[in-house]
Amino acid sequence: MAMTAAYIEEIARAVVGDHTGWQARFADTAGISRAHLSNVLKGTRPVTDDFKKRVLAACVEQSGELAERAERLDGYANEIRLSMMSTPPAGYTREQYEADADEAEAMIGDMTKTEEGGA
Repeated sequence: MAMTAAYIEEIARAVVGDHTGWQARFADTAGISRAHLSNVLKGTRPVTDDFKKRVLAACVEQSGELAERAERLDGYANEIRLSMMSTPPAGYTREQYEADADEAEAMIGDMTKTEEGGA
């Protein structure tokens, strides 16, 4: 596949994110001068084999870092799942809600009877 400006931009944004300053961050990450990257993206400089090697290295490095991060996040998620299963549910349970609702209905019923009897 030819490395068009759009393709290089897509790669760069995938490696360093697409927020402001992505060109500078990608150039620094890939070891390419910022001016050279800008010129390649404008089409005033050719895409050399050295440029491709540096982009490849940046992709491989970022891929490895993302894999490590994903593994770490999976570990956190598993720890949270285990902690949720091993601890009793906190807060207001369905049984508590139903008991409180029954009690409230009984109180309302008693108030209604009192009002009817006193009226």
